[in-house]
Amino acid sequence: MEQTEMELRCPHCSHVERCGSSQMLARLQAVGALRRTHEPESGLVLELFAAMVHRFSCEQCGEKGLTCHEANDEEWDDWQVIRNCESCRQPISPERLAVFPQTKLCLACQGKRGCR
Repeated sequence: MEQTEMELRCPHCSHVERCGSSQMLARLQAVGALRRTHEPESGLVLELFAAMVHRFSCEQCGEKGLTCHEANDEEWDDWQVIRNCESCRQPISPERLAVFPQTKLCLACQGKRGCR
């Protein structure tokens, strides 16, 4: 299968996920849109993926109604992960994630809780 990657975005929590061919197949099978066990044509997978994206759930907040477009390597840094604060749902700054990769709170919410 061709190595086209798609980027999924959640309009509810701003979570971004990049999907390769295996992730696209898994999502399609999870919503019952693809039942074949052998490798289907890449064009079919991409077409189905785009048509069914509204049925996919966000891995972070669980809401449905994601959007997708072809992933652009120039806009995507592999090391940079977009993660939203568990408290306020706003994106945690990439600088904070670089220093504290396991953090689940943005700086403002961390300060409100009085934790280091």
